[in-house]
Amino acid sequence: MANDLRNAQEHHVILGVTAALIVLAAVNAVTVTWTTAQEARHTMAVARTLGATPGQITAGLSTAQLLPTLPGAFAGVLLGLLLCLPFSAPNTVWPPTWSLLTAALAALPATAALTAVPARIAARRSIARALSPETT
Repeated sequence: MANDLRNAQEHHVILGVTAALIVLAAVNAVTVTWTTAQEARHTMAVARTLGATPGQITAGLSTAQLLPTLPGAFAGVLLGLLLCLPFSAPNTVWPPTWSLLTAALAALPATAALTAVPARIAARRSIARALSPETT
């Protein structure tokens, strides 16, 4: 009975920590995209002057955020498993490989969705305003 209660509490703690890490990762993705867009506003304005559309600018910024996502997700799964090995009990049930790969691949559309909004907002800024010396 006491072990069941302890296991239930451990499950709730792990679930809470996982939820907090997901929220922090989402905030981090949006913040990094917004900062990147602010730093690249002059470059984006020049690209728009040369004919790039706001959609193309948004796609470029989102793609730039996606490039490190996949290797980071796979490295995170691998390092997470390696970190858990020394602390796990011998009878620990590990999740199936397909579910870990699915979680790593789910990071791609999640990152694309999280980065598209701030990138789109930054790409719609007027070219003249972005290139004027008063905004620097």
